[in-house]
Amino acid sequence: MKVLKKGIDIVIAFLVTLLIIATFSVVMLSHTILQKEYIFSKLEEIDYYQKVGTNLKNGFENYQYQSGLPENIFENLYAEEDLKADIHSFINYLYDGGEIQNSSDKVRTTIKQNINQYLSENNRTLKEEEQKNIENFESLIVQVYENEIASMASYIQQIPNVLEQINGVLKAVQLGLIVVLIFLVLMDLLLHIREWNEFVNCVGISMISSGVLLFLFQMTIYKHVDINNILLLNQSFSDFVKYIISDVLDQYRNYGMIFAGVGLVGIVWSNFWKKVED
Repeated sequence: MKVLKKGIDIVIAFLVTLLIIATFSVVMLSHTILQKEYIFSKLEEIDYYQKVGTNLKNGFENYQYQSGLPENIFENLYAEEDLKADIHSFINYLYDGGEIQNSSDKVRTTIKQNINQYLSENNRTLKEEEQKNIENFESLIVQVYENEIASMASYIQQIPNVLEQINGVLKAVQLGLIVVLIFLVLMDLLLHIREWNEFVNCVGISMISSGVLLFLFQMTIYKHVDINNILLLNQSFSDFVKYIISDVLDQYRNYGMIFAGVGLVGIVWSNFWKKVED
């Protein structure tokens, strides 16, 4: 009977370990990259808007050197409020759908006005070919802005629907995992209804195992995936993605240590209580 009970304990501990990891992963996913508020908070943490502004300035300067136009023409091409609103609009679209706000028309209008003012102040009249070149140049400046804010906007029409479906599936999966986890814990509790120390020991083993595995998962990803060399769309977005990945992985490590610590306390307590009873 003891051998059978021990075997059941091992199976339950193993299954509970897997369920803890699976439940944690689903909850983590649901409350990080699938949560719009999480994304907004991380944008603030890493000064994303300022970094985008710096990249825009560098992009404008490259075209300024090529064009030979004075520096003041490229100043104040957009308002910081518009930049932030455009980024928020893009993220809102990803999670909620709707329309993407884009201030690129304002950028086009501003650069056009600045160039016309410069030409007027210098009493210059453009020929037809020169006018076309200026219009192409204005389009390039607008493209710099659009690429930095939402360069993949035309490729993500289906993402809001996909995210909604994923969230729905994860909610069902999370509920199912929690129900099964509770069932197994109650089953183990009934198995040791008169042996609380054995029950706590079994749960403690599962907590330590899941904590160690979460910690090892974080270490394995860092070891085999070169996160720092990830490059997507543009540098600002790439840095943001790297920050999000690192933040999620660090939470795996942190919670892994917490789980392991709680499990260790449980095992120590169960062994201490067993000695007291003996």
